[in-house]
Amino acid sequence: MRADHPHRKPQRLFDSFEPYDQTRLELKIGAAPAEMSGKTSGKTSGKTPDRILTLLRSAPNLAIPDIAAVLGKTERTVERVIRDLKSTGRLERAGSARGGQWIVRESD
Repeated sequence: MRADHPHRKPQRLFDSFEPYDQTRLELKIGAAPAEMSGKTSGKTSGKTPDRILTLLRSAPNLAIPDIAAVLGKTERTVERVIRDLKSTGRLERAGSARGGQWIVRESD
């Protein structure tokens, strides 16, 4: 919905959605997301994997949509980086998809 819609004010991420919200998670890591062109170079600078590992060390129960929101990346990007981290043994998932947690392995 557009912000200039005459009948509704835009919701902000930190607005209350009572009675549904029971917890409040505030993580401030990195800068705000930039405009996305939809194009990728196919290369990674290594910053996103390191940022994901840092985030998951401090909050191992985060879901992929939460990680993406905090880092200002798409869910698809986070899924790809997590897949790469898992294949190199730097990241593991313990437990179920909903109730599990991430385990960050230190590199040798």
